[in-house]
Amino acid sequence: MPRRRSIAPEILAAAGRLVADGGAEALTMDALAAATDLSRATLYRRTGGREAVLDALAAAGTDVGERTEARARIL
Repeated sequence: MPRRRSIAPEILAAAGRLVADGGAEALTMDALAAATDLSRATLYRRTGGREAVLDALAAAGTDVGERTEARARIL
């Protein structure tokens, strides 16, 4: 079982702003990188990826709305 990561509050706050402004679809790792001044590689290392960030936001009580997995959006 993968280890659950604790996501830094400043990353979650930036992610929450992106979701509040444009819904879950607005939360991309590129957008989050720009909002936090971190590289995508650093974000992936610290968060585990977009779905993990959305999961953490939902667990914190943020309404992330309907979510479509990245793979489903592509196919």
